[in-house]
Amino acid sequence: MSNTPCALLRGEVRVPLARIRRALRSAPADLELLPSGERLRVQGTVTALGAPVTFSTDVELAGLEARGRARLLTLRFYDTRAQVPDDAPGPLAKTLRAGQLDLTRVGDRVAAQLGLPAFIVSAKGNAITLDLLQLPWLLAPERALLTRGLVVGTRALTVRRIRVVADSIALQLSALPGGLRGLTQTAVAELVLPGLSRWATGDGA
Repeated sequence: MSNTPCALLRGEVRVPLARIRRALRSAPADLELLPSGERLRVQGTVTALGAPVTFSTDVELAGLEARGRARLLTLRFYDTRAQVPDDAPGPLAKTLRAGQLDLTRVGDRVAAQLGLPAFIVSAKGNAITLDLLQLPWLLAPERALLTRGLVVGTRALTVRRIRVVADSIALQLSALPGGLRGLTQTAVAELVLPGLSRWATGDGA
């Protein structure tokens, strides 16, 4: 049973996969999420370079890491597979049919692409590291206060470990990962100083 009193006392919160599946119904790709031990199996079909690609991969999610103002989440990909129909067009389809694409090193494949978005801060081997605060949705000016709140909030309470348990994603929480001093410094930098700056310049925005 998710989020029992005992689990909450251990600092663990569980998010049912059913909730995430519902959120993905509007995604442009047809995706399915399944438990695979403590990893999350993602499988589905996407269109890439004009070819329908059926894929599956087991994703291991690390805990959230605070590095300066960045909030980093590393994903590691295991047992990645992809296939295309025999008549699928394009160079990607040809490469997959020939077995010439090393799918054990997803990060290297991503790093080789031009014009990577700013939220991908590292891609190497089978790992990709994302800076969640660089996601376009959070970079919108009207969400600046929300973003600053997330920066401060994750200094007070962060996710130390992520794993799949039954049909849920279990988030192991950790309080004050940078200590009380780290929380205080972040709150001053993100909330107090910007507020004083707006007051000094007469900008109420």
